[in-house]
Order: sequence, then C-alpha cells, then structure tokens
Amino acid sequence: MKRKSLTVVSIGPGDPSWLNQSTLNAIRKASPLILRTDHHPLAAWLGEQKITYLSLDDLYDQSDDFDCMHIDMAERVWQLAAEGRHAVYAVPDLLTDRSVDELFR
Repeated sequence: MKRKSLTVVSIGPGDPSWLNQSTLNAIRKASPLILRTDHHPLAAWLGEQKITYLSLDDLYDQSDDFDCMHIDMAERVWQLAAEGRHAVYAVPDLLTDRSVDELFR
C-alpha cells in the first residue's frame, strides 16, 4: 500500500520566480495539487506549465461565513489528500491563512 501525504506550501503573491526549489518540486509532483483559489496569479503560470490543479473556489461561492468556509476548506483538503498519493495545498501565505490553521486542528 502506498503512503499518502499532505504538504502545505506558500505560493506568495504569484511570481513563480520567487518560489523556492522545494515548493516548485512539491507543486510539480503533487497528486492532487489544490489551490485555495484559482483567482491567484500563479494559476495562469500553472496553466502555461500544463500543471493541473483543483481549487476551492466553489466553497467561496457557497459560504456566507468565513469561519465555516475555512473549516470546509480544511475538510475538503483532507478528503482530497485521502484520495490522492501526495496532495499539496497551495496558499498565498501559510502563516496567516485560516484554512491552514483549520487543517491542524
């Protein structure tokens, strides 16, 4: 049985040249790659690189409460991680992102 894992990476403001090699490697090897939102500048670069990803934008559209949305995001990320081989969750700033806080609760 293959071991499943989850890595959380910070993608900053969206300039791919600012990403470190570890983050780039994680993004390229992700299965699946999950973006908090595809309204992030890095999403266009991922498309150019033919790197597929999933986003959590539907949760923005469905939620009236940000606290609940962050909990829902964390639950979705864990669900996707359980289905994949090596999930990577990419957020603009992992130190301030509330959905990341919820992942570790």
